Amino acid sequence: MANTWALDDRAQLHKDANALLTQNLTSGERIMAIIGGSFDSALIATDRRAFVFKKRFFAGAAFGKKLAAYDYRDLTGVQLETGVTSGVVSLQGPGIASEDLSYWSSGKGDPKKAPHALALASAHFEQARAGVARLRELIAAVPDVTEQLRTLGELRDARFLTEAEFNSKKAELLARM
Repeated sequence: MANTWALDDRAQLHKDANALLTQNLTSGERIMAIIGGSFDSALIATDRRAFVFKKRFFAGAAFGKKLAAYDYRDLTGVQLETGVTSGVVSLQGPGIASEDLSYWSSGKGDPKKAPHALALASAHFEQARAGVARLRELIAAVPDVTEQLRTLGELRDARFLTEAEFNSKKAELLARM
């Protein structure tokens, strides 16, 4: 992964990551950022969710590959830690194990094995900084369902929405929780 790649350029992904991503993207879902990690791993941010790609032993099998998806509503942040030669990017949120991760896993958790984290070599740092910044923006932009329900009620009360429209949209919002 060289620093010359565009932040959203799928050509930088391993072919297996591209294949799994194609299978998992929904209609109209756009890639907003890619953070390339060590060992062909990657964190891919779309306009709707984040994916973490890993292969081989890091996916849990000798010849396996895995693409884990994380909805932005289930994330509270993303952390980037860098040292002189290595670093870690990890997703944060309820239900995601919070642990101290280290590329070298010297007495710490191993990001190569954590489903929500990437190990980074220093060559990935610049791209990781830009990708983490964009991912933080995407996570922060997720609308609060409670606030949306309140606004929806106000629109109904002001007669901008019918009761049926209100109930339909309310059910849709509650299904997201």
